[in-house]
Amino acid sequence: MLFCLAGNAPTAAAAPPLVADYAGAAATVQKYFDANHGINAEALRPYFKATLKGVGPDGTLAMRSPEEFMDIVTAPKGAEFRTPEMLAMDKILSMEQTSKNTILCKVQVATPSYPMNGGDPVVFTDFLSLIRVQEEWVIASKVFAWVPMGAPFDGYGYAEDNDMTV
Repeated sequence: MLFCLAGNAPTAAAAPPLVADYAGAAATVQKYFDANHGINAEALRPYFKATLKGVGPDGTLAMRSPEEFMDIVTAPKGAEFRTPEMLAMDKILSMEQTSKNTILCKVQVATPSYPMNGGDPVVFTDFLSLIRVQEEWVIASKVFAWVPMGAPFDGYGYAEDNDMTV
């Protein structure tokens, strides 16, 4: 595409539109979902480089290194982590391309047991910053919040169906 001034003379070529590899980024997010449910968690390790920062409903700050997070997701998990109800909670709520090599993803993932919620089920809303390094999408940062599963929706919380973004 060319920009034209008076006289319709071409003056400068427009920059090509940003076209991100959404499918590639979504594949990395799927590895993240799978790892959270104990499905081939080790497959996430090369793609997860994020320090985690998050907060629960009471405002308590939680921080984890990438190694601490991988220790959590690679720990053995029972079948309750992979029920249809748990897996159905996994959603990419939005993806925003910020450059050809960066995408911000808002995702939701559930877990049947979370120590900061007395071992009860929770739903996480995560903001994952993905960067493309040598054609591979890597999770570079993660900020999260969580609410108890089944908590009433009060403007915060989680998407109960695929058509709602919160």
